[in-house]
Amino acid sequence: MSRPSPLSASGSTVWRCSFDLPGLRAEVARLEAEAARPDLWSDRDRALATLRRLDLLRRRIERWDGFKGRAAELADVAPLALEDAAIAADLSWERMEARLLELYAKAPSRSGAERR
Repeated sequence: MSRPSPLSASGSTVWRCSFDLPGLRAEVARLEAEAARPDLWSDRDRALATLRRLDLLRRRIERWDGFKGRAAELADVAPLALEDAAIAADLSWERMEARLLELYAKAPSRSGAERR
């Protein structure tokens, strides 16, 4: 039987995924500082792991910032779609779904490898 997560505000027993953008940004800053150390390459495996993780996190943040930018654009354009059929067609669910699927295909998998 599942126990409620102590981190869950609702005490839900359902598994949930959270996306901690400020935490990712803080981890990027920490990894950048680590990557700038002069002794980075004294442990080759650790250096490679650090740089791989840094690259992965930077791509995740960049992708999220892109999503936020696109959402802001859609919010700005949505009222215009009520008045212009061409804009409404451009904002259709089918187009948005296709774009999301395209972005998902480019997203890194949980293992860090690209899905392409």
